[in-house]
Amino acid sequence: LTSHSCTPNVAFTFDKASFTFVLRVSRIIPKGDAIFLSYIDILAPCQDRLQELSASYGFLCKCKSCQPGPKD
Repeated sequence: LTSHSCTPNVAFTFDKASFTFVLRVSRIIPKGDAIFLSYIDILAPCQDRLQELSASYGFLCKCKSCQPGPKD
């Protein structure tokens, strides 16, 4: 099971030949941590991402990238 984050720890592709999704880890995921992928374009400005997620998926993103203040 995966959830959305604008700072995902996996990326996915769809393999047409086998009709499967392939998840690729983008950084080490410690045991017990959640798996996050992005439902939208993570390069879009924060306000655009928030609007799209609200309109298309019905939730307000609260990930680290969407929080006010300095980013790592």
